Amino acid sequence: MQRYQRALELDHQNYRAYYKLGFVAYQMGQFASADQAFMCALVLRPDSVEALVNLGAAEYQLGSPATARQLWEKALLLDPECTIAKNNLAQLRQQGR
Repeated sequence: MQRYQRALELDHQNYRAYYKLGFVAYQMGQFASADQAFMCALVLRPDSVEALVNLGAAEYQLGSPATARQLWEKALLLDPECTIAKNNLAQLRQQGR
């Protein structure tokens, strides 16, 4: 995690560092930090399917399934074959959300 933070100190426009920071934070259960990092990544690359999918997962974990749905639907508009977004949306439907 420190590696990515250091990379961002050197370059605030480093999409990959924001994305990786979000991914590591998510894996550590730090969903609010992951959410913030993925949002920063999306500012730099608004059409990043991977950032949309992972931001959706963070939003879901933070108790915002409606926001997660919107993010996953946007990911599918950009990449109709995105299996993760499809699966996540199917799980929401099964949960009645």
